[in-house]
Amino acid sequence: MFKKIISTTVTLIVLLLCVLIILRCCMSADRSVMTDIVPGDAMIAAYAAGELSAVTTEDPAGEISLDGYYSVYGFVYFPELHQVQITVRYNRSLFGYAGVPEGTEFSYTLGAAKDGERVSPTSVQSYEKGIYHYRRLVFDNVDVAEDASLYCYMRLSDTYESEHPVHHAMQPLVDRKFTKDEVRMLTGEE
Repeated sequence: MFKKIISTTVTLIVLLLCVLIILRCCMSADRSVMTDIVPGDAMIAAYAAGELSAVTTEDPAGEISLDGYYSVYGFVYFPELHQVQITVRYNRSLFGYAGVPEGTEFSYTLGAAKDGERVSPTSVQSYEKGIYHYRRLVFDNVDVAEDASLYCYMRLSDTYESEHPVHHAMQPLVDRKFTKDEVRMLTGEE
């Protein structure tokens, strides 16, 4: 009887660990959070006039930064507005790694080269889900060309700055269709 209880307990623990690992993998692979566009007055006016297009990349430049602490996805470029929108996601453990209190806000910039000109976001939307923090960033006055690289720089302190490629040189830009929810936001329909 005792052997059966031990055997059942061990089996249940192993199954629970497997389920937890699968759930963790599914959470880390979720790239659907905060991918809708952030409409502004200029975007709504351009859409109403039929002068708004959006492009993205077929394949992301890379999912995770070189140091492995954050990812960038949801890249959308609006050529007529000279605007880029991206989503940044990072794990709460990054605060401990960088040695700063949890909740300290990062500064974000977008630029072509580490020592070149960088642009700060004009809008930042925040969201938290599980162990992850999400930021939907809008950058104005940005031009994206297929033959130039573009990087997102995330800075937390004097001791921590990381870069992530948003668009690689020669990476093709493809048309992006607006989702039904985005069209409703752009037209003011409920």
